[in-house]
Amino acid sequence: MKANLIEAFGETKTIKDWAKDDRCAVEYEPLRGRLKSGKFTAEEAISTSPLKAKPGGDLEIGDHIHRFTIKNKFMKDHYGQNATYVVVDCDCGTKGLELPLRRILDNNTRSCGCLQSEIQSERAIERNYKHGKGNLEYRLYREWCAMKGRCYTASSTNFQHWGGKGVTVCNEWREDFEIFEKWALENGYTDKLTIERKDVNGHYEPSNCKWITLAEQQLNKTNSVLITAWGETKNLTTWGRDPRCKIDYRMIKWRIDNGWDAETAISKPPQG
Repeated sequence: MKANLIEAFGETKTIKDWAKDDRCAVEYEPLRGRLKSGKFTAEEAISTSPLKAKPGGDLEIGDHIHRFTIKNKFMKDHYGQNATYVVVDCDCGTKGLELPLRRILDNNTRSCGCLQSEIQSERAIERNYKHGKGNLEYRLYREWCAMKGRCYTASSTNFQHWGGKGVTVCNEWREDFEIFEKWALENGYTDKLTIERKDVNGHYEPSNCKWITLAEQQLNKTNSVLITAWGETKNLTTWGRDPRCKIDYRMIKWRIDNGWDAETAISKPPQG
Protein backbone atom coordinates (compact mmCIF):
# COMPACT_ATOMS: atom_id res chain seq x y z
CA MET A 1 0.00 0.00 0.00
CA LYS A 2 2.63 2.48 -1.03
CA ALA A 3 1.47 6.04 -0.31
CA ASN A 4 -1.87 4.44 0.70
CA LEU A 5 -2.79 4.06 -2.96
CA ILE A 6 -5.18 1.20 -3.65
CA GLU A 7 -6.11 -0.16 -7.08
CA ALA A 8 -9.63 -1.56 -7.42
CA PHE A 9 -12.34 -1.66 -10.05
CA GLY A 10 -9.80 -0.36 -12.56
CA GLU A 11 -9.15 2.80 -10.55
CA THR A 12 -6.38 3.92 -8.18
CA LYS A 13 -7.20 6.02 -5.12
CA THR A 14 -6.04 6.63 -1.56
CA ILE A 15 -7.74 4.70 1.23
CA LYS A 16 -9.47 7.87 2.38
CA ASP A 17 -10.85 8.49 -1.10
CA TRP A 18 -12.06 4.90 -1.36
CA ALA A 19 -13.80 5.29 2.01
CA LYS A 20 -15.80 8.14 0.47
CA ASP A 21 -16.63 6.20 -2.70
CA ASP A 22 -20.27 5.13 -3.15
CA ARG A 23 -19.14 1.53 -3.59
CA CYS A 24 -17.44 1.43 -0.20
CA ALA A 25 -19.47 -0.39 2.48
CA VAL A 26 -17.26 0.50 5.47
CA GLU A 27 -15.65 3.56 6.99
CA TYR A 28 -12.00 4.53 6.71
CA GLU A 29 -10.55 2.68 9.74
CA PRO A 30 -12.26 -0.68 9.04
CA LEU A 31 -11.27 -0.37 5.39
CA ARG A 32 -7.67 0.34 6.32
CA GLY A 33 -7.67 -2.64 8.70
CA ARG A 34 -9.05 -4.96 6.04
CA LEU A 35 -6.43 -3.95 3.50
CA LYS A 36 -3.63 -4.26 6.03
CA SER A 37 -4.76 -7.74 7.12
CA GLY A 38 -4.26 -9.22 3.65
CA LYS A 39 -7.40 -11.34 4.07
CA PHE A 40 -9.34 -9.38 1.45
CA THR A 41 -8.78 -8.41 -2.14
CA ALA A 42 -9.05 -4.65 -2.64
CA GLU A 43 -12.53 -5.02 -4.16
CA GLU A 44 -13.70 -7.26 -1.28
CA ALA A 45 -12.29 -4.90 1.36
CA ILE A 46 -14.13 -1.97 -0.19
CA SER A 47 -17.47 -3.50 -1.08
CA THR A 48 -18.15 -6.18 1.57
CA SER A 49 -20.78 -5.08 4.07
CA PRO A 50 -19.83 -5.05 7.77
CA LEU A 51 -21.22 -7.86 9.88
CA LYS A 52 -21.64 -7.67 13.67
CA ALA A 53 -20.80 -10.59 15.94
CA LYS A 54 -23.28 -9.94 18.72
CA PRO A 55 -26.52 -11.55 19.91
CA GLY A 56 -29.27 -10.70 17.45
CA GLY A 57 -26.67 -9.31 15.00
CA ASP A 58 -26.91 -8.97 11.25
CA LEU A 59 -26.50 -12.63 10.34
CA GLU A 60 -29.74 -14.56 10.54
CA ILE A 61 -30.79 -18.16 9.94
CA GLY A 62 -30.71 -18.84 6.21
CA ASP A 63 -28.05 -16.21 5.44
CA HIS A 64 -25.02 -17.21 3.38
CA ILE A 65 -21.48 -16.06 4.14
CA HIS A 66 -18.24 -17.34 2.64
CA ARG A 67 -19.08 -21.03 2.03
CA PHE A 68 -21.51 -21.33 4.92
CA THR A 69 -25.30 -21.26 5.21
CA ILE A 70 -26.49 -20.36 8.72
CA LYS A 71 -28.84 -23.05 10.04
CA ASN A 72 -29.10 -22.05 13.70
CA LYS A 73 -27.80 -19.49 16.23
CA PHE A 74 -27.36 -19.84 19.97
CA MET A 75 -25.41 -18.47 22.91
CA LYS A 76 -22.63 -20.48 24.53
CA ASP A 77 -19.89 -19.96 27.09
CA HIS A 78 -16.56 -19.39 25.35
CA TYR A 79 -13.62 -19.18 27.78
CA GLY A 80 -15.78 -17.44 30.36
CA GLN A 81 -17.49 -15.14 27.88
CA ASN A 82 -21.05 -15.40 26.56
CA ALA A 83 -20.52 -15.76 22.81
CA THR A 84 -22.70 -16.25 19.75
CA TYR A 85 -22.32 -19.62 18.05
CA VAL A 86 -23.83 -20.80 14.79
CA VAL A 87 -24.61 -24.16 13.22
CA VAL A 88 -23.70 -24.05 9.54
CA ASP A 89 -23.77 -26.19 6.41
CA CYS A 90 -20.81 -25.88 4.04
CA ASP A 91 -21.30 -25.53 0.29
CA CYS A 92 -19.28 -28.72 -0.27
CA GLY A 93 -21.97 -30.78 1.48
CA THR A 94 -20.59 -30.95 5.02
CA LYS A 95 -23.44 -30.29 7.44
CA GLY A 96 -23.98 -29.34 11.07
CA LEU A 97 -20.68 -27.61 11.87
CA GLU A 98 -20.77 -25.69 15.16
CA LEU A 99 -18.55 -22.60 15.12
CA PRO A 100 -18.10 -19.33 17.02
CA LEU A 101 -19.70 -16.63 14.88
CA ARG A 102 -16.74 -14.33 15.43
CA ARG A 103 -14.38 -16.73 13.63
CA ILE A 104 -16.57 -16.55 10.54
CA LEU A 105 -17.01 -12.79 10.62
CA ASP A 106 -13.29 -12.20 11.11
CA ASN A 107 -12.56 -14.38 8.05
CA ASN A 108 -10.59 -16.85 10.17
CA THR A 109 -12.92 -19.65 9.08
CA ARG A 110 -14.38 -19.51 5.58
CA SER A 111 -15.17 -23.19 4.94
CA CYS A 112 -15.14 -26.60 6.60
CA GLY A 113 -11.62 -27.04 5.22
CA CYS A 114 -12.59 -27.72 1.61
CA LEU A 115 -11.45 -24.28 0.45
CA GLN A 116 -7.88 -24.80 1.64
CA SER A 117 -7.82 -28.27 0.09
CA GLU A 118 -8.90 -26.82 -3.26
CA ILE A 119 -6.26 -24.09 -3.07
CA GLN A 120 -3.51 -26.61 -2.31
CA SER A 121 -4.71 -28.90 -5.10
CA GLU A 122 -4.75 -26.07 -7.62
CA ARG A 123 -1.23 -25.05 -6.63
CA ALA A 124 0.01 -28.62 -6.98
CA ILE A 125 -1.62 -29.03 -10.39
CA GLU A 126 -0.20 -25.74 -11.61
CA ARG A 127 3.26 -26.71 -10.34
CA ASN A 128 3.30 -30.19 -11.84
CA TYR A 129 1.71 -29.43 -15.20
CA LYS A 130 4.97 -27.76 -16.17
CA HIS A 131 6.03 -31.38 -16.84
CA GLY A 132 3.07 -31.83 -19.17
CA LYS A 133 1.49 -34.20 -16.67
CA GLY A 134 -0.96 -34.01 -13.79
CA ASN A 135 -0.07 -35.00 -10.23
CA LEU A 136 -0.94 -38.68 -10.45
CA GLU A 137 0.73 -39.05 -13.84
CA TYR A 138 4.00 -37.63 -12.56
CA ARG A 139 5.85 -40.54 -10.95
CA LEU A 140 8.18 -38.41 -8.85
CA TYR A 141 5.16 -36.71 -7.29
CA ARG A 142 3.72 -40.14 -6.45
CA GLU A 143 7.05 -41.12 -4.87
CA TRP A 144 6.87 -37.98 -2.71
CA CYS A 145 3.32 -38.76 -1.60
CA ALA A 146 4.19 -42.39 -0.85
CA MET A 147 7.23 -41.37 1.18
CA LYS A 148 5.12 -39.07 3.37
CA GLY A 149 2.36 -41.67 3.61
CA ARG A 150 4.77 -44.31 4.98
CA CYS A 151 5.81 -41.90 7.72
CA TYR A 152 2.63 -40.07 8.66
CA THR A 153 -0.43 -42.08 7.59
CA ALA A 154 -1.20 -44.80 10.11
CA SER A 155 -3.43 -46.64 7.60
CA SER A 156 -0.60 -46.81 5.06
CA THR A 157 0.72 -50.28 4.19
CA ASN A 158 3.61 -51.21 6.49
CA PHE A 159 3.37 -47.90 8.39
CA GLN A 160 4.78 -49.81 11.35
CA HIS A 161 8.11 -50.19 9.54
CA TRP A 162 8.49 -46.43 8.94
CA GLY A 163 6.35 -43.94 10.87
CA GLY A 164 5.65 -46.55 13.52
CA LYS A 165 9.38 -46.75 14.19
CA GLY A 166 9.77 -42.98 14.32
CA VAL A 167 11.05 -42.46 10.77
CA THR A 168 10.19 -38.94 9.53
CA VAL A 169 10.62 -36.74 6.45
CA CYS A 170 12.75 -33.62 6.87
CA ASN A 171 10.68 -30.42 7.00
CA GLU A 172 11.93 -28.95 3.72
CA TRP A 173 10.88 -32.08 1.80
CA ARG A 174 7.65 -32.64 3.68
CA GLU A 175 6.37 -29.11 3.14
CA ASP A 176 7.54 -28.38 -0.40
CA PHE A 177 7.47 -30.84 -3.30
CA GLU A 178 9.60 -28.57 -5.48
CA ILE A 179 12.52 -28.75 -3.03
CA PHE A 180 12.28 -32.56 -3.01
CA GLU A 181 11.96 -32.59 -6.80
CA LYS A 182 15.07 -30.41 -7.25
CA TRP A 183 17.13 -32.70 -5.00
CA ALA A 184 15.86 -35.81 -6.82
CA LEU A 185 16.67 -34.54 -10.31
CA GLU A 186 20.12 -33.39 -9.19
CA ASN A 187 20.87 -36.76 -7.62
CA GLY A 188 20.21 -39.20 -10.44
CA TYR A 189 16.45 -39.79 -10.30
CA THR A 190 14.86 -41.71 -13.18
CA ASP A 191 11.45 -43.37 -13.39
CA LYS A 192 13.15 -46.77 -12.98
CA LEU A 193 14.58 -45.92 -9.55
CA THR A 194 13.12 -45.70 -6.07
CA ILE A 195 14.20 -43.73 -3.02
CA GLU A 196 16.29 -45.53 -0.39
CA ARG A 197 17.64 -44.50 3.00
CA LYS A 198 21.35 -45.22 3.38
CA ASP A 199 20.86 -45.82 7.10
CA VAL A 200 17.65 -47.86 7.43
CA ASN A 201 17.20 -46.47 10.94
CA GLY A 202 17.61 -42.87 9.76
CA HIS A 203 15.14 -40.39 8.33
CA TYR A 204 14.23 -39.22 4.84
CA GLU A 205 16.61 -36.30 4.29
CA PRO A 206 19.18 -35.34 1.62
CA SER A 207 22.20 -36.68 3.50
CA ASN A 208 20.59 -40.09 4.11
CA CYS A 209 18.87 -40.81 0.80
CA LYS A 210 19.79 -42.04 -2.66
CA TRP A 211 18.06 -43.49 -5.74
CA ILE A 212 18.44 -47.22 -6.39
CA THR A 213 16.76 -49.98 -8.39
CA LEU A 214 13.98 -52.07 -6.86
CA ALA A 215 16.28 -55.10 -6.89
CA GLU A 216 18.89 -53.24 -4.86
CA GLN A 217 16.24 -52.07 -2.44
CA GLN A 218 15.14 -55.63 -1.73
CA LEU A 219 18.66 -56.42 -0.52
CA ASN A 220 18.56 -53.54 1.95
CA LYS A 221 15.26 -54.31 3.68
CA THR A 222 15.38 -54.31 7.45
CA ASN A 223 13.73 -57.74 7.46
CA SER A 224 16.57 -59.29 5.41
CA VAL A 225 18.44 -62.00 7.31
CA LEU A 226 21.97 -60.81 8.10
CA ILE A 227 24.72 -63.41 8.54
CA THR A 228 28.30 -62.87 9.71
CA ALA A 229 30.99 -65.21 8.35
CA TRP A 230 34.74 -64.82 7.78
CA GLY A 231 34.49 -61.43 9.49
CA GLU A 232 31.93 -60.13 6.98
CA THR A 233 28.21 -59.37 7.48
CA LYS A 234 25.86 -59.74 4.50
CA ASN A 235 22.26 -60.62 3.89
CA LEU A 236 21.21 -64.01 2.57
CA THR A 237 20.85 -62.93 -1.06
CA THR A 238 24.34 -61.43 -1.12
CA TRP A 239 25.89 -64.51 0.50
CA GLY A 240 24.14 -66.60 -2.16
CA ARG A 241 26.21 -64.81 -4.81
CA ASP A 242 29.50 -65.07 -2.91
CA PRO A 243 32.14 -67.35 -4.57
CA ARG A 244 32.52 -69.25 -1.30
CA CYS A 245 28.87 -70.21 -1.31
CA LYS A 246 28.15 -73.74 -2.51
CA ILE A 247 24.36 -73.84 -2.11
CA ASP A 248 21.20 -71.86 -2.73
CA TYR A 249 20.69 -68.94 -0.30
CA ARG A 250 17.43 -70.48 0.92
CA MET A 251 19.34 -73.59 2.03
CA ILE A 252 21.75 -71.34 3.94
CA LYS A 253 18.82 -70.05 5.97
CA TRP A 254 17.59 -73.60 6.61
CA ARG A 255 21.02 -74.63 7.86
CA ILE A 256 21.38 -71.56 10.10
CA ASP A 257 17.89 -72.16 11.52
CA ASN A 258 18.93 -75.73 12.29
CA GLY A 259 22.05 -74.82 14.25
CA TRP A 260 24.82 -74.85 11.64
CA ASP A 261 27.68 -72.40 12.08
CA ALA A 262 27.61 -69.67 9.40
CA GLU A 263 30.81 -70.53 7.51
CA THR A 264 29.93 -74.22 7.21
CA ALA A 265 26.33 -73.41 6.26
CA ILE A 266 27.56 -71.26 3.40
CA SER A 267 30.56 -73.24 2.11
CA LYS A 268 29.61 -76.92 2.51
CA PRO A 269 28.32 -78.39 -0.79
CA PRO A 270 24.92 -80.11 -0.75
CA GLN A 271 24.96 -83.81 0.07
CA GLY A 272 24.04 -86.20 -2.71
